[in-house]
Amino acid sequence: MFDRAKSQLHILVCVADSKDLDESVSDRTRRLAIAYVDGLDPENADDDSYPRSFDECMTKMLERYGAEIALAGNRVVGHRSAELLHGQFDYDDPRAREVALLIAAELDFCSPLHARQNLALAEIFEALGDALSTHGLTDLSVLAFRRATRLYALSEDRRGEERCGIRFARANTAATKSRVRRWAGHAAFLLCGYGYRPSYLLGWVVGQVLVFTAVGLLLAGDIAWTTTVYLTVTAFLDPIGPDDARAVGSSAHPLFALESWMGAVSMSVFFALLVRKWFRL
Repeated sequence: MFDRAKSQLHILVCVADSKDLDESVSDRTRRLAIAYVDGLDPENADDDSYPRSFDECMTKMLERYGAEIALAGNRVVGHRSAELLHGQFDYDDPRAREVALLIAAELDFCSPLHARQNLALAEIFEALGDALSTHGLTDLSVLAFRRATRLYALSEDRRGEERCGIRFARANTAATKSRVRRWAGHAAFLLCGYGYRPSYLLGWVVGQVLVFTAVGLLLAGDIAWTTTVYLTVTAFLDPIGPDDARAVGSSAHPLFALESWMGAVSMSVFFALLVRKWFRL
């Protein structure tokens, strides 16, 4: 009887302690998020009282609550704090709310979680990535999509991993300061979906064949158009021989040489991406 009462008392104490921890974490999370967003204002750029980076916010949170979170085990402290952040606090700047939720999710990411909790947390990070991107916080959006991609991989959710991998790459491109690298990132998305969509490259292959065929018809001269079409279509995969080269005339030689090189490169990249997608290399 005494042991049972003692056990029930221990449960009540743990519940009370966990509630206090949730409230403390949510309050500090809210204050740090507001300070972080206020620090983005150019007027406060030289004020050291504001956190300079999101990593600084997380360092302060883990220094204060790291031990308690570790003792909480599989109880997702950040998720409980996020519920409080949703229901109890108002934010003058909507960006502060998304930053606060990201801090809460990061606390869960630092906690030991079950497989199902990993999947639920991945969905939270994915939604936060969209919200942060909408508010122009591209650096934090990159972090959210990176976390989501990793958690989907841990949960063996391949579709989620691929979906967030693409969104992470796009967010990373948007966050890049260099204009050249940003345009290169956009080109990589259009060509092959950052390596996740080999089918995009097939569309470019069809476009290249059509362009080379059109130019070939202009340079064909007296050669039958059916012969020209046949040569331009097959030359993309197999370079034309000496006899065919003499038949089309010297003016078309650079065209067929360029087409052969473009075909070799395009198809090599396509099959490399296809194998990577099939076997998840």
